[in-house]
Amino acid sequence: MRGFYAVTLTLAAFLLFDGLMMILFGIEHRRQLSKRWRWLVINGVVDLFLAPLILLVTFVTAAIWLLPEVIGIDLLFGGWSLVAVAAAARPK
Repeated sequence: MRGFYAVTLTLAAFLLFDGLMMILFGIEHRRQLSKRWRWLVINGVVDLFLAPLILLVTFVTAAIWLLPEVIGIDLLFGGWSLVAVAAAARPK
C-alpha cells in the first residue's frame, strides 16, 4: 500500500503545481487570448479542487478507483482549455 500512497501524493503535488501554473498562465495572457484565457483559469481551479479531494478521499477510504477518474478529469479540462486557446490564436 505504500506505493499507492506515494502515487497519490505525487498526483496531488502535480495537480497543485499544474493548477497554479495554469492560473498564472491564464492571468498573464489575458490581453493576448481575449476571452479564451478564462478556460486556462478554470482548468487551474479544477486542478486545485481535485488535489485536496484526492488526498482526502484516498487516505480515508483507500479508493483506488479515484486515481483514474481524477487523471481523466484533469486531462479533459486541460485538453478543452488548450483547444479553446488554440481556436482563439488561429488567424481569422
